[in-house]
Amino acid sequence: MIREFRSTDDLEALTGLLHRAYSVQAGRGLRFTATHQSVEVTRLRIERGHCFVWEEGGRLVGTICLYPPDPENGQEVYRDPLTWHFGQFGVEPGGKGRGIGKQLHAKVLEEAYARGGRWMALDTAAPATDLIGMYGRWGYREVARHTWGTTNYESVILRRPLP
Repeated sequence: MIREFRSTDDLEALTGLLHRAYSVQAGRGLRFTATHQSVEVTRLRIERGHCFVWEEGGRLVGTICLYPPDPENGQEVYRDPLTWHFGQFGVEPGGKGRGIGKQLHAKVLEEAYARGGRWMALDTAAPATDLIGMYGRWGYREVARHTWGTTNYESVILRRPLP
């Protein structure tokens, strides 16, 4: 079941979920923020946007954060007032292949559109061709590249129109 993250939810559990969800990328040597972020960073990232979780039996098994346009962002795509973006997106390894990620993604598309967005964007590691391929199948196309300085890779910025 998808719901908004609550202040009573366990940030340590959510941070652990992210670490596990990104462990394959970490094993490839890619330093996504979610591979190593602290509980405090998880909290700060949630506060910047709208965090949704997938809960089963009282346990969080998936998450995604939706972020509004950011006029202060270093990347032009994220400054566009009609472009929302998502991040901190992960599913427990044991829950993959069940459609949890697709449904979380559909939720942020719906939310962004309801809030006036007309485009959805994200960024991921250029070497993560499996993720780029998945997002391509979801309708995203590369629009820019950027090096954030907090990761060890060049990022591919992808965008798609909202339905």
